[in-house]
Amino acid sequence: MATKANLITSINGFLTSVVTILKHRDSMLEVVNELYPTTIEDVYSSLTETTTITSKFTTGFYYTLDFKKVGNTVFVNGFVRNSTGSIFSGVILTLTNSEYYVKTGKNYSIFSNLSNNLTLTSANTLIIDSIGDGEKADISFFYTTND
Repeated sequence: MATKANLITSINGFLTSVVTILKHRDSMLEVVNELYPTTIEDVYSSLTETTTITSKFTTGFYYTLDFKKVGNTVFVNGFVRNSTGSIFSGVILTLTNSEYYVKTGKNYSIFSNLSNNLTLTSANTLIIDSIGDGEKADISFFYTTND
């Protein structure tokens, strides 16, 4: 995945030298990979930590989130679970991969199956209004990144 500027630079890099079939094919593959990206799953559980986009912020919060970035739109599906031992309000996780950062100056409201409100902030944090111990919030949303 790339930003708009990185994609243009990559294509121009392939095409500015002597144009061959291979270089043309490679430049078109960059476009295809941008239009049909691979979904990345970030998991933070009591047993597993497989994160390339996020970083766990709060001890006792677990999540599985699928990220799919198409252009400057990111689609997210998954859940967050409170296992802190008490009702919790605050930051759950932080986005750490700059390619997935929220568009500057934008905040996104997210609604879950628990009717609790979550917010993805322009500071690249996921905040939850309130969630009880042991509760799981299923979420599905999309947001925009910088170009």
